[in-house]
Parts: sequence; C-alpha cells; structure tokens
Amino acid sequence: MTIWMENNETETGEFTENLIIAIVPVIVGVLIFISWALTFFSQVTFFVSGGVAFAATLFGGYIRFISGVRDIYHRKITVNVFVTVALIATMAVGQFLSAALIVFIMAVVGAFESYTLDKTKKNIRSLLNFAPKMAN
Repeated sequence: MTIWMENNETETGEFTENLIIAIVPVIVGVLIFISWALTFFSQVTFFVSGGVAFAATLFGGYIRFISGVRDIYHRKITVNVFVTVALIATMAVGQFLSAALIVFIMAVVGAFESYTLDKTKKNIRSLLNFAPKMAN
C-alpha cells in the first residue's frame, strides 16, 4: 500500500510540474492573440499592443533570457544564446509581437521536451522494476 502511495505522489508531482510548464505557452499565446487583435481590430496606439506583446515576451522568456546571458558569460553556445540574441534583435527594432512569437515557440518546444523527458524517465523506471533484485 505504501508503494502505491509513493508512486501516486510522484506521479502527482510530475503532473503538477508538467501542468505548470504547459500553462506558460497558453498564457503567452493568449497575450499574443490579444496583442494581435488590438492591432488588427481596433485603432489603439502601438504602445498598447506592443506593451501586451512585451508583457508576453517578459512572462514567457525571462528564464531563457537569463540562461542565455549566463551562457554567453561562460562562453558556451546553447539554444538559449540564440534565443537571447533573437529577442534582443527583435525588441531593438520594435518588433515586440515577433519577439513574443519567438518566446511562444520556445515555450511550446520546452513543454514538449519536458513531457517527453518525463515520459521517458517513467518508462525507464518501469523497465528497471522488471529487473531481478539479485543476479543468479
């Protein structure tokens, strides 16, 4: 009985973590849609629609941005470095919606990566449970 509880608690923790990772792309996507709708359907200033897109970029991209800056500082080339350069370049020319789209794509990819990694770990653990405790 306790083994089931431990496994259930582990699965609940993994589910909660995956849910949190999946929420970020959804929120960024909603903010991108709001920014696009404000630009397309109404005559609001650039600061309003750009501000919403900038908020989406900050909300979804700050972790990758910080990781990218840290990787640049340590002279490592990672995907976060390329995302950081792309975000800086698009925001420098005032294309906040494009920056938010980059963040959205990377958030979706991160969510899929986390999901597949967790599923792989779970499958490997279940395979290891079939292994005998002691070799003959």
